[in-house]
Amino acid sequence: MDWGTVKDMSARTTRANGRASRRQILDAAAEIASECGYQGTSISEVSKRSGLPKSSIYWHFENKEDLFIAVINDSYERWRDELAASRTRADGNDGHHFENLYANLGRFPDFVRLGLIMTLERVPDAGHAARQRFLEIRQESLENLRIALLDDYPDLREPQASALAAMTLSQLDGSFVAAMAGETALTPKVLSSAVHTLAKSMIAADTKPTTSVDSA
Repeated sequence: MDWGTVKDMSARTTRANGRASRRQILDAAAEIASECGYQGTSISEVSKRSGLPKSSIYWHFENKEDLFIAVINDSYERWRDELAASRTRADGNDGHHFENLYANLGRFPDFVRLGLIMTLERVPDAGHAARQRFLEIRQESLENLRIALLDDYPDLREPQASALAAMTLSQLDGSFVAAMAGETALTPKVLSSAVHTLAKSMIAADTKPTTSVDSA
């Protein structure tokens, strides 16, 4: 084995170890933040929970806020990518693809949990960028939902799709809180059916013929 091969193998091992330690840090930070919020999360606690030294955390992340942004982005991107993949895998266009929207949230909940915590708690100036990132994600989600609704229901008008996207996102927030409270009535199928029914009602209202009444 030549020296170049040895160096290449060493570089791959270093990258793999870096990815593994980064994942440990993200998972530990997400767990602590869900229990203690932004202000109750510290680099020291993340170090203890992850089993990694502070120097390793600061190698990956500049500070706590940078770490929070990374946790939010990581969870959101995995949820978004899985949602896109599930829509690609779906057969046909039956208007019920939104079931995956709610089902996959249970697999990647951290961006919603942390975002809601930071929105509701009085986050200090140091946490402003992380909170702002969550608000940006909400705007991105609204646009993605609007596009998905127009794809599933091409007869919807733009204002209707925008309103229904906002309602769907609010429903997503509420269903997440309900799930965290242990409530089980709002299943992904029930929530998806509600979106489907409302979309169809909006379209039907637009196509319903109007009758004129002669004035006396």
